Amino acid sequence: MVDNPAVKLLDHAKSPIPYTSLIEEALVIATSFQKKPRPILVVKQNLYTAQRLYERVATLLDEKDCALFGADESLRVEAIASSPELTAQKVETLAGLLSNPNQVVITCPSALLRQLPFPEDFKDRCITIQTGDTLDMHAFKQKLLSGGYQKTSHIDQPLTFAARGGIVDVYSINYDSPIRIEFFDTEVESIRFFDVTTQKTIENTNEVTIIPAGDVFFTDEQIEEICTKSEEILSKENKPILSAEVESDLHALREKVFASHMYSYMALLSKTAGIWDYMQNPLIVYSDEQLILDAAKKLNEETVSYIQEMVQEEKMLPKFAMWHDIHSLSKYGKKVVEDPFTENVVNIEELHIPNETLEQKLLLIHQPMLVVLALSEKEVVTVIDKCVEMKLPYHLLTDDTEPVEGINIYTNSFAQGFYIVDENLKVYTAAEIFAYHHHKGRYENKFRNAEVIHGYDELQPGDYVVHAQYGVGQYICIENREIQKVKRDFLKIIYRGNTELLVPLEQFRLVRKFVSREGVVPKLNKLGSGDWEKTKQRLQSNVEDIAERLLTLYANREQHIGFAFSKDNEMTKKFENSFSFDLTPDQEKA
Repeated sequence: MVDNPAVKLLDHAKSPIPYTSLIEEALVIATSFQKKPRPILVVKQNLYTAQRLYERVATLLDEKDCALFGADESLRVEAIASSPELTAQKVETLAGLLSNPNQVVITCPSALLRQLPFPEDFKDRCITIQTGDTLDMHAFKQKLLSGGYQKTSHIDQPLTFAARGGIVDVYSINYDSPIRIEFFDTEVESIRFFDVTTQKTIENTNEVTIIPAGDVFFTDEQIEEICTKSEEILSKENKPILSAEVESDLHALREKVFASHMYSYMALLSKTAGIWDYMQNPLIVYSDEQLILDAAKKLNEETVSYIQEMVQEEKMLPKFAMWHDIHSLSKYGKKVVEDPFTENVVNIEELHIPNETLEQKLLLIHQPMLVVLALSEKEVVTVIDKCVEMKLPYHLLTDDTEPVEGINIYTNSFAQGFYIVDENLKVYTAAEIFAYHHHKGRYENKFRNAEVIHGYDELQPGDYVVHAQYGVGQYICIENREIQKVKRDFLKIIYRGNTELLVPLEQFRLVRKFVSREGVVPKLNKLGSGDWEKTKQRLQSNVEDIAERLLTLYANREQHIGFAFSKDNEMTKKFENSFSFDLTPDQEKA
């Protein structure tokens, strides 16, 4: 690929660069970057195609060398249903570019034209903490708020923080787990990662860097500029509802508490940054230019329409310059254009294979040429077993070996297969061999996992709860107490007679919400009495009755001949392999 004509065009920043498919485009971009690592900003016409291209380029480059910079595709969508996953991806991409600007960044018009904080201001919002540091806890919490973090009572998802006593929990998106920072007065006593579900420590660490939780925040000078211009506009408008809305935002700005809806105030600033400011004179690749210009025009038209609606409803100031001008981007980097209608000199083809059994597919691809199967570890085992069964020769390919004629099996999950005609090389992936695609879902998994806690985080003060040992009580709050010189968090539950029970947070699974018919208020149990035991004994008696009936049922079943499951056949294995997500250890065991 290094001598491919399209790669050479991109190497020398010459237009137009031909392509006919996403995999062809991905191979050209990745090969050019590997030859000469440099900032490359690739623009697709919408978020969907940007994500699809990113999926392909990301499997061809190291993780640190490729990033997606996406955004909701209209202010209306962002206001109604802003995506936390997109926010997380944006801030991690910006933070990564600060330390490594030589990356391939793939974006779309709504993100490309988005106004951003300047890199130095973004860097100022990053917080590096070491054990033993002297740090004012109040100032630390204020800096988290000014970096876009939402304060909650408990950490249950990324981009949030919680504080109680001398402990601050923060979930910074650049880490797989939330961080617990324990203070002794103004000294950072310990830093550790903990599990969001169990609250147990995963590992201790001596240093962490917390990156901002959003891309909407302002410096003192910018806040002053926004307040001055906003008040000038309000003085000319006789709109009390609008004045109340804006004054509320201005108060929050002065307190340095920022939110995503404050992006509209970017339009009041005389100067803002763009993604190119984080990349140091990037090569800007338009793919393809006319579609991008049309999308940018539509974005601006939709924005004007939305702001006009908001102005009529007295919810927004009449300022419309929400985006950078796409026609002025050439001054920020060298521009090249990819064109799908240019004569194709790339000679890379997509692969298509009939939907046959694995055995039939292996027979089809076993040809006198270079054939590489790039698969996950689980898929590699399946294919090797089948090759052995069919007595089909194969070669295990590693990063240190060269492919040979015939079937080469390589442990690496590419997004899509391809055929490089000039090199007589075909690369097949799970998409062709097993007819499914791997889903990374990095950010989605983080936010999804944050919601699986079915315990204390779902409790609100005043909720009725049931403790496995002590019965029905009323949840009051989380309380931090020091026991034997160790600070711990407890669930505080009140019982009849105002007696209290402190449940260690790590034992929250012993406590559940009380469920009853609507409007029914439960009777609280009394600690130390036998009423809860009597209730449990009555329930136990009912359970034993059900168990006896089940035993009778299963005894009758034992007397009859049943049907055992058949041994897994080819169709069963194919069905199991069609599960497109990585199995958990428990699923693998099952």
